[in-house]
Amino acid sequence: MKTLRLVAVLICALFCFCASAQDYSSYNTMRDKGITLYTVDENYAKAKEMFQSALALSTKPANHDLNTWIKKCDDMLRQSSTTAQPSTSTTSSSASTSTSTTTQKFVAPSSGGWFSLLKAAVNFNSTIKDDYSVYKGQRSNTTNICAMIQSNNVVYVGEFDQNLNLTGDGVMVRVDGFYIGSAPSCKYYSGYFRNAKLQGKGTAYRENGNLLYYGDFSSDKPTGSYPNHSDWTHYKFAVLSVKYKTYSGFYIGETKNGLAEGKGFIVYHDGDIFYGVWNKGKYSSSGIFFYANGKVESGSVSDLTIGTSTRDTDDNGSGGFGDALEYLLEEYYGL
Repeated sequence: MKTLRLVAVLICALFCFCASAQDYSSYNTMRDKGITLYTVDENYAKAKEMFQSALALSTKPANHDLNTWIKKCDDMLRQSSTTAQPSTSTTSSSASTSTSTTTQKFVAPSSGGWFSLLKAAVNFNSTIKDDYSVYKGQRSNTTNICAMIQSNNVVYVGEFDQNLNLTGDGVMVRVDGFYIGSAPSCKYYSGYFRNAKLQGKGTAYRENGNLLYYGDFSSDKPTGSYPNHSDWTHYKFAVLSVKYKTYSGFYIGETKNGLAEGKGFIVYHDGDIFYGVWNKGKYSSSGIFFYANGKVESGSVSDLTIGTSTRDTDDNGSGGFGDALEYLLEEYYGL
């Protein structure tokens, strides 16, 4: 009997040890991933999420340093959000907007390609949210529209609710090592959101711009067969060079047969952003201008056709989309 009791105690102890070791393995994996995100990727928002996930584990070392890492992330997020603001800015008193105005002129980055230009344009005269993401936009009884940077490597342009949650129709691009929502391989998304999750009809695109899925989403996940429509090669998500009057920049959005088609936005080298719906290279309805000076208003670019592009000579390398752009240009234009 004593022998049986001893065996039972040993088995129980071994089980507890294995369970504890497994928990510690999860802790170590999350902590290491968080440190990589912080030190290598400089993605402080995602690193903070990883450290918080590790902190939520039921079993972890008593002398863990997660709180220290979380504080480091908060400090870096606060610092980056502060430095993103112009040094001589004044806040607008308009009740219908939530932006800032400044006498300082926007200066486009000298390198880094389309995504660096886009981030700089959104950051300029932006407003800091509580989660350290930044946005510029307009809120009123009828219109809630914004351009927003999340986690340093995610940009969203589209509708949001009164609590600044992504809700409504919009376009999201992501250039880090993660995908959008719970849709594997999705790096570019055009469609509907609810409370910052993919919800409703939407279109997902791969990193190379190929159409991945068109259909319904619920709670960040595709509800239909995924992926689908892999044979729809004439639909792409692309970056195309734009020249409009004396302005130049990039169109970032949906295309069909090499022309802008669907939702997309233009970021100009002077810091202005235009978001609209396109048909055969031309805008098909009134769009929204996010001006560098902080002003947001409806407008149009009626005499602009998007679809005749030139190679992005910056070769930005951000998230691999420089290669994707070359792929699109080679396929459609033989450049």
